[in-house]
Amino acid sequence: MPRVGRRVAWIAAAAIVILFDPRACRAGAQEPDPPGAPAPGIRLAGVLALDAASIDRWPRCDLWIYPVGDPYAFGRPDGDEPGYVVNRGIERRANGTESHQGVDLCNRAAGGSVRAAALGLVVVASTGDGNGYGVHAVVAHRLEDGALAYTVYAHLATGSLGVRPGQVVQPGHVVGRVGRTGRASTDHLHFEVRLAADPERRWERTRPIDPLEFIAGRLPDLRTAAPGP
Repeated sequence: MPRVGRRVAWIAAAAIVILFDPRACRAGAQEPDPPGAPAPGIRLAGVLALDAASIDRWPRCDLWIYPVGDPYAFGRPDGDEPGYVVNRGIERRANGTESHQGVDLCNRAAGGSVRAAALGLVVVASTGDGNGYGVHAVVAHRLEDGALAYTVYAHLATGSLGVRPGQVVQPGHVVGRVGRTGRASTDHLHFEVRLAADPERRWERTRPIDPLEFIAGRLPDLRTAAPGP
């Protein structure tokens, strides 16, 4: 098994695998519910209808990895794939609002694997432009303290999207491949972490934070967590 696979395997094995009823998870905010259908609990991220029972079964995550390159050491190569650097970070205007709401991660190549950073529920998987995001995915995560966070994976390569709305993904699941769809002039991953106070607020309107700093504080301790021989 490749090195990344071995490292991620113990995390995936320890995670709680929840299978959502596909009737309880429906993408899109415009479609009316059919007559007689039970009212959904919420529109998660403003786009995914989720009933109360599914919300109760949604597991929390406490282990995180980096979405590209070495999953546990940002900047290091992953096997034969070169390490990634930050081409552009979060940028703010004079009034404090963010003009660039994530980090652009690049290793001067296209096609690198983009992996889910933690256990979560896919709320968006789009092949459209998405306001410049291009092919992109958004995953919702319940944190240890019950708070809600989103990870955003944008500018993915055409045809590489490997998730669907309503799908539960484990850390390390391949979301797509590095590309330059949408408003991108080079091949890179645009990666965001957002915190949401209101689970029904559109994900684009939630608060972006430094994603690399966020993950750095939540990486697994491989010295104590790795399984024995």
